[in-house]
Amino acid sequence: MDTATDRPVVSKDQYTALQAPVVLPTPQDLLDFQVRTLKDKGLDLSDADVKQLRPLVPKEPQLFIVVPCLPDPLDLDGLMALIEVDGLTGKNYLDQQKLFDELDTPRQAHLLLGVEDGRKRLNIKPSVSLKNIKAENRIPYTVWSGLVHVMVFPYVLYHHCLHLCGSRYGSGHVPGLSLDIGGFPGLGCFWDDIAGPRAGTPSAGSVVVP
Repeated sequence: MDTATDRPVVSKDQYTALQAPVVLPTPQDLLDFQVRTLKDKGLDLSDADVKQLRPLVPKEPQLFIVVPCLPDPLDLDGLMALIEVDGLTGKNYLDQQKLFDELDTPRQAHLLLGVEDGRKRLNIKPSVSLKNIKAENRIPYTVWSGLVHVMVFPYVLYHHCLHLCGSRYGSGHVPGLSLDIGGFPGLGCFWDDIAGPRAGTPSAGSVVVP
C-alpha cells in the first residue's frame, strides 16, 4: 500500500515475480551450488568437509552460507581477485596487519544459518546495527564470512554495501564490501559511523560446526 494515499502499489519486483514466479532452490541444491562455486575458486573445502556439513543443512528453505576452512593468514588481495561482478574482479584496499576480528570464528568448515544479508538494516549506523544484532542473539559478519558470501552471491552488491561489523580495521573502523566507481567489487573501510540508504549490516542466526 502507498501509505500517503492508501492506494495499492505493485512494485517492479512484484510485477516481475508475477510474470516469472521464482522457484526457490532446495536446501541441498543451495548447498551443492555453493560447494561447487567455492571449490571452483580453489578454497579449502574438501569432500570430507561437505560430507559432514550435508546432514546439518536445514530442512526448510532459508538462506545459509557454506564457509570453508579459514585461511591463515587471509590473503585479502588474492581473495578479492576471486570475486567477480560483470566480468570485473575485486580489489583490496586494506592492510592485513591492521585487520582483526571482534569475535571468535571457527577455523574449520561450517554453516551460517538464518542469514540476513543486511537489506533489513539499511540506513542504520553500523554501531546501532551491531547493538541490535547482539540484542537479537544474532552473529555479525566478519570479513571472512563477508568475502565468502560475496564470492558465492556477488549480486548482493548491486543492492547494497555490506558493513562487516564482526571485524575491525585500524583503530576500530568497520571494514566493508561495496561496488566501487567503475563497478569493481572493493574491500575497504567505512571510516565514520554513518548510516546510508545503500549500506546494511549482514548477520546470521547461528553458526553450525560439524
